[in-house]
Amino acid sequence: MQKTTHKAKGPVTTAATVDYFAAEWTKAAKEFGVSWYLYDTSLLCAATIGHTPENYKEWTIAIHAVDRNRVMTQVLPRFQDRTNCLMSYNGLSVTCTHPHNLENVVIRFGLLRPCSPEEAKTDARLRATHGQGKDAADHPIPYPEPAEFVTLNGVDYPTFANYREYLEERFLDYENCFEDPMGCNLTREGKAELLEHQQNCIEALQFLEELSQTYNLKYRLLAGSVLGAVRHGGFIPWDDDIDVGICIEDLPEFEEKIKEHLPKKFQLFCRQADVYYPRMFTKICCNDRCCIDLFPLIPVPEDNFRAKMSWFFGKFWRKLHYVKIGHYNDEDFRMKKLAQFIAFFLSDERIMRCADRHDRRYMHKHAPYYVNMYSIYSRRKETARTEWVKKTVRMNFAGIEVPVMGCTDEYLTHMYGDYMTQPLPWNRTHRHAARFNIADMEDCV
Repeated sequence: MQKTTHKAKGPVTTAATVDYFAAEWTKAAKEFGVSWYLYDTSLLCAATIGHTPENYKEWTIAIHAVDRNRVMTQVLPRFQDRTNCLMSYNGLSVTCTHPHNLENVVIRFGLLRPCSPEEAKTDARLRATHGQGKDAADHPIPYPEPAEFVTLNGVDYPTFANYREYLEERFLDYENCFEDPMGCNLTREGKAELLEHQQNCIEALQFLEELSQTYNLKYRLLAGSVLGAVRHGGFIPWDDDIDVGICIEDLPEFEEKIKEHLPKKFQLFCRQADVYYPRMFTKICCNDRCCIDLFPLIPVPEDNFRAKMSWFFGKFWRKLHYVKIGHYNDEDFRMKKLAQFIAFFLSDERIMRCADRHDRRYMHKHAPYYVNMYSIYSRRKETARTEWVKKTVRMNFAGIEVPVMGCTDEYLTHMYGDYMTQPLPWNRTHRHAARFNIADMEDCV
C-alpha cells in the first residue's frame, strides 16, 4: 500500500469523543479482518484541515458491500462491548452515545462495490450516486484498493487510492471549503453566477424599500434574510433569495403597487385563481430565477387547537390547488387520492377563494401570533409573536437599510437556536431550484 500523510493546516481542535469512537472502531474492525476506508465528510476534513471541527460529531467510513452483514452482526456488537456505548440504528447510520459524557456521534457507512474507473463512467446507476445533493452514504461507490492513508487528528486512516478524484465529484470545490464562506457545494463558476444573482436580488430589495417608503407600505425581512443581516451584514453567502413577510391585510395593496412600478428586468408571479402558478405566495424573479419571496403573514389565535386547525386547513387548500394544476407532491399517496376526490367537485377559482377566506379569518380579531403558512418549515418554527411582526427594526442588508423582524435576537433564537454558529461547509447550501420553472405559466402581472 502507498502511504501519504497530510499535516493539519491549523491546531487540532478538541474532538475527543469522535477520536475515542474512531480508535475503538479501528480495533474492532481489525479484530474481524474487515477492510474499511475513511470517506465523505470525515475524509474531507482530513484532506483539507487535518482535524475534526468542534461542531462535527460524525465518523464516515466506507466498507465493502460483501462485508455489510459481518459489520452489522459482528464488528458493531464488538465495538459496543469495547465502548459500553448506547447504539441506535437507522439504515446505514448508527448513533453512538458515549457512556460518560453522553455526547452522540453518528457513524455513517458507505457500501463499496469494486469496479474499474471505466466501468464507473459508463454505469449510470453508479454515477447517479456522486452528484451534488445525493446521499452517497446509502449507495455503492466505485473506488477499489490499493488504499492510501490520510491523517485526521494526528492519526493515519486508510482511504481510497484516488480519493481526491472522489472528493472533486462528491463536494465539487472542496480544496478551500473551510476558508470559503460559500462552502463546497458549488463549482467556482457556480459561485460566480450566484454572486451575480445576489446583486439582482439586492436591486429588487432596493426597489421594494423605495416603494414602501413612497406609499407607506409595510414589510419586513424573514428567516434566513434576518439571519444574513445579523450574521453577515447581507446575504448568507450561499443563499440565493431574500425572504420577505407581508401581513395578509397589507398584501393586496403591496402587490398592486408592485405591479404598477416593477422595473422591466423583473417579473412578478402572484397567487391568483385564473393563472397556472404552483405557489401560494408571491415571487419577484429575474432571468427565471427567484430574487424575493413575499410570504403572507397570517394571524392565528392563541388557542393551540384552533392554531393547529388553521395550519392544517391552510395546507389543505394549498394541496387542493396543487392537485388542480398538476403540481401535487406524490409522497403522500393517501392524501393525494383524497385531494383528487375533493378537487374534482371544485374549480380552482373556488379553491383559491376558500384559501383567501381562510387566510383572512382572524384578520380583524386580536391575534397574538402570525404564522408563515406557506413555508417549508414546521408550524412551531414559523409561528411568530405579533410584536415581532409589528415592531420591526431597521438593519443594514448589503448596504440597504431595511426593516427586519423585531426582537431580532429572540426571533432568531426561536428560528435557529445558536444562530451565530455557521454550518459546516458541506451543509452550506440552499434548498431552491436553480431556476424557477415559469415556462408554462401565463403572465400574472
